Amino acid sequence: MKRGITVILAGFLIFATVNCSGLFGPSDEDVKNAIDAAVKGMMTVPFSEKLHTDQFIYSNTADLYDANADETITQDVTVSLDTEARYLTFEGVCSFYDFVDAASGNTINGQINYQFEGSVKKGANDFQMVFEFDLAFEGGKVESIAFIFDENFNDPAYRPEILVNGSAYTFKEEAMRDTFRAMRSMNIL
Repeated sequence: MKRGITVILAGFLIFATVNCSGLFGPSDEDVKNAIDAAVKGMMTVPFSEKLHTDQFIYSNTADLYDANADETITQDVTVSLDTEARYLTFEGVCSFYDFVDAASGNTINGQINYQFEGSVKKGANDFQMVFEFDLAFEGGKVESIAFIFDENFNDPAYRPEILVNGSAYTFKEEAMRDTFRAMRSMNIL
């Protein structure tokens, strides 16, 4: 009898582990989709369309602001150009205010902070970037995502520390690298 109960409990545990991926938290696909939703939302408010050279006539700095139609995503960007040193800096904050991702139905709140900087001299190789994600999600298995990555993300050995639902998360597949490739294809990186 004890053996029968042990077999039934073991079978139930294996069944739950295999068939209920949400039992132990979000899957790689869940996390990747949450990051993708935030990045696609960010790209709906492109700050670059408002950046024109005439903004730099009287100052080396331009402050830009834009929002999507319902103002659930905003972009605040400061662009600075040191004309003497030929050095460009972008500093921005993309904020989410109860943004509903149509694909997943999730609601996103929080911010993506970013900075790009480097020389605009021909052949310069000093480009630097930092992205900091601090987002909360409602409606799915992912409740929060926080991580920072920089220009080293392309190095196969580089693995940013990712917190998902408040705990350290390690991708089991190459989903994160695929997400970074997608971000690059949308001209974020």
